[in-house]
Amino acid sequence: MIRTILALCSRDVGHDQIYRRLTGLLDSADGELWNWEELICEAERQGIAPLLYKHLASTTYTLPLHARRLLQSLYLRQKKSTAIRNNTLIEILTIFHENGVESLLLKGSALGHVIYQDPCYRPMRDIDILVKREDVDHAQHLLFKIGFLPAAHPAIGDDHHHLVPLVKVVQGLPISIEIHRELLPKQLHHQWMTYEKLKESAMNFSINGFSASSLSLEDTLYYVYLHGFRSPLTYEPFRLIHVADLVSLVEQCYELIDWDKVRVVFPSVFIVLSRLHFLTPWDPVVKEALSMDVEKKPDNVGKPYAGWPLRAVKEASAHGLVEYAKDTIWPSQWWVQMYYGCLTGPEYYKIRFVDHPRTLWRWAKTFWHSSATTKWDR
Repeated sequence: MIRTILALCSRDVGHDQIYRRLTGLLDSADGELWNWEELICEAERQGIAPLLYKHLASTTYTLPLHARRLLQSLYLRQKKSTAIRNNTLIEILTIFHENGVESLLLKGSALGHVIYQDPCYRPMRDIDILVKREDVDHAQHLLFKIGFLPAAHPAIGDDHHHLVPLVKVVQGLPISIEIHRELLPKQLHHQWMTYEKLKESAMNFSINGFSASSLSLEDTLYYVYLHGFRSPLTYEPFRLIHVADLVSLVEQCYELIDWDKVRVVFPSVFIVLSRLHFLTPWDPVVKEALSMDVEKKPDNVGKPYAGWPLRAVKEASAHGLVEYAKDTIWPSQWWVQMYYGCLTGPEYYKIRFVDHPRTLWRWAKTFWHSSATTKWDR
């Protein structure tokens, strides 16, 4: 129930179908022992607490006073945090500009201003900034000059796509910056994803009147998908804020996006987008305009990958080994469709019986080759 409610709220702008379903779910839950604190805590973990507050306020359901106050306090805290981050971001972009460092803002620092009605609806853990490879050290030095310091963080090699995060406390709020030398981890990197190529088609936007740049709409769409849903299997599973980013980007900009350009690098784009419908239904106008196939609902909608190598073998209890093995070898249909971009037919079964086992084998080889420095416990 909690996951279903949060999934419906994973978008910036709602519509009648969303609010009818939300109201129905909340009304039906009234007769149960309903834990609002658990719902709100999970919304925070998924990065969508402000969106939950926004969408619940748009239903006809009357929130309990304690839940409304808690959500409102989190929203106001987020609003203040957003203002502090924006001011700090302007400070960073200013010193970069004054010292000849070009940059592209990534993820929430750009999306909050480009596709969300208010940046406070898009929480952030870090501010991600892509710079030219030759400017990485200079950019880091400039951040040191304005008070940022290296965060306590495991060592990061020179081949990692970003530097060790830098942190500065501003008005009591820790602000973390990740300077990217590459857009994505090497497992997801494409040759065309250089700063220079991405800059050619970059879009400009404003942060409190200050000019900033980010990836084009088309590059953003592919990047958000890769970052949220195609990350290496050892990375944290997708969060619902990644769903909100994709859905909000498409619904706000579907008439502006060059879909032919998207399909060149992301041929399964409409398959992937159609799977999101079962978490938070697409606006009927957008669904029709993009001719999305949403007829057949997959199994285990929204269930993330939970097998090896994400979870170590020792994490699975004796009673959970069978489930653990299933999560590894035969993950949810919805996840397979999202991750590999295929719905049905021979290609789908090839993914099940060939491609996914091959992915696991590659990870096994990776752990084997690094066993001298990484204990074999996965």
